[in-house]
Amino acid sequence: LRGGSAPELAEAGRYFALAGREDRRAAVRERAAAEGERALASGDRMRAAQLFTLAGREDRVRAAVPASSAPPGPRPSAADVRKKLEKTEAEQEKFRREQADLEKELGM
Repeated sequence: LRGGSAPELAEAGRYFALAGREDRRAAVRERAAAEGERALASGDRMRAAQLFTLAGREDRVRAAVPASSAPPGPRPSAADVRKKLEKTEAEQEKFRREQADLEKELGM
């Protein structure tokens, strides 16, 4: 592993996953964690968060990006997201019906 950037490590991880080389994927995750620690020490929090995500270290991602930098307000629950998605799908279906009716009226 020569490169230490998040895209290079992500690509290496995908490659080794396709090749079935879990030992090499583990090495990529370790490298990402080490690079994340270096980025965090140098103050590059976003790069550190990317690298910690690649390493599967969610605890370190939270350390790199403190809660104060998170968007304000509560996070929506899964049920809220599901409701909004269903509402959006219903609106899309209503639009399709109205579009079909209009096309029918216009003889299209």
